[in-house]
Amino acid sequence: IRQQTLRETISWSYGLLNEAEQSVLRAASLFRSGFGFDALVYMAGFPENQNLEVVSSLVDKHLIQPDHGEDSRFSVLESIREFAMEQVLRLDEIEKLKKIYVQWFLLFSKQVDDGLKTSQQAEWFKRIEQDYSNILAAIDWALAARAGDETWKAGLAILDHLHRYWMLRMHFHQGEQYVTRARLSIEEYGYNHI
Repeated sequence: IRQQTLRETISWSYGLLNEAEQSVLRAASLFRSGFGFDALVYMAGFPENQNLEVVSSLVDKHLIQPDHGEDSRFSVLESIREFAMEQVLRLDEIEKLKKIYVQWFLLFSKQVDDGLKTSQQAEWFKRIEQDYSNILAAIDWALAARAGDETWKAGLAILDHLHRYWMLRMHFHQGEQYVTRARLSIEEYGYNHI
């Protein structure tokens, strides 16, 4: 009964949101771990002047929580995230949102790769580790896409950008697993099509 009451409360709260707030909450459901403000507003795709207002409203309504101690990072309680993901699936938005998510992490991984070449390496290690599970989700979704499409190619580029991180952090095994999956995908698709 407690779970049912919780779900009904989340559903009721969601129903009170305006369309923009609902859209942002649905986008937030794709993140496996916390997320940055920039990532969330990229996913939402709203005009810049609307972003802060919508995110602030969701924080005020306790549907997303700021991560205390971390500038511009947020999280969603698992029960809310699950409900929001159900709405994504119900509205058939999952493929569209996955593509946007992968594109965000392509941009982010490029920044990380460039940042790891600078004297601010420690800051970039921190940033990638905050979003590591999200980045891996982006790679998983990209490599599951149809070989040759833009999302798939973005996944290959993310892998390329993470190479330096994996080498510096000595995550050889994990990097190798993803590269092996990518190589098999490339072989199926054909090298001359890339």
